[in-house]
Amino acid sequence: MRHYRICIQAERHEFDYLCSTISEAYGAVEDASIAFNLKIDMDSIMRVLVDMDRGILIETDRHHIRIRVEDGEV
Repeated sequence: MRHYRICIQAERHEFDYLCSTISEAYGAVEDASIAFNLKIDMDSIMRVLVDMDRGILIETDRHHIRIRVEDGEV
């Protein structure tokens, strides 16, 4: 089993969340972007998560956000 680690750096906040599905990961990024008032291209995030689910991509680091696939259960 694997999980997704979402790390977001905002001006005075840090958001770190583990989730077990890409839909949960997408929701975490969406919630964080609203809470921290970040301009995040959610279409791009969805494409990244789908590539991760397919095993094409392991990690992405964009502006304020890092998403990584890790081994183990949440």
